[in-house]
Amino acid sequence: MAQASQRRTSLLLALGALIGLAGAGWGLFDSAGPRGVPAHAVALVNGKPVLRSDFQAQVEVMTSEPFAQATAAQRREVLDSMVDEELFVQRGLAVALPDSDPDVRSALANAVRLQASADVRSTALTEAQLRAHFAQNPQRYGSDFDAVRSRLPLDLRRAQQHQAEAELVAHLRDKAALLLAADVTLAGPERPADPASAAVATAAGLR
Repeated sequence: MAQASQRRTSLLLALGALIGLAGAGWGLFDSAGPRGVPAHAVALVNGKPVLRSDFQAQVEVMTSEPFAQATAAQRREVLDSMVDEELFVQRGLAVALPDSDPDVRSALANAVRLQASADVRSTALTEAQLRAHFAQNPQRYGSDFDAVRSRLPLDLRRAQQHQAEAELVAHLRDKAALLLAADVTLAGPERPADPASAAVATAAGLR
């Protein structure tokens, strides 16, 4: 019941945000865009554009069809959901959810981590990279490349992602105004260090 009420509320907000589009007869589906909405967008939600490229991609994901084959009703449904999402995001920021909700903070941090390693994850690994990673880690892999060949892509990808995150952490800390309390201690019991965690900690200035 509460979920249905929330849905109705968000749809009303979406209707308010899109009233100008309705008057234009949903002209957002052509390349020019309705009056007041830039050509690269399909809607403005409190001034924030819903990008045309994102909209077209989302239509294809939700309908499992090329955008050109999607019906007007399908397009409207997808646009409504994207506007609702933007309204919820804006509301979450307005009430400072990233500051107060642990789940939101964790999701936001994870999203930034994924963004940091997006280029790494989208780039194909070469045989030369695999062999270089193998040669740099003899204690882990031994001397038989072919015996561990199937493990190397995943291991190398993880190492690249950790490196990308470490570089981002180092950059953010370098730019941040960070103060630690005088009595804070980062010392703890000695334990074997995880190489990836150690790399991040070193880049973060904690070691």
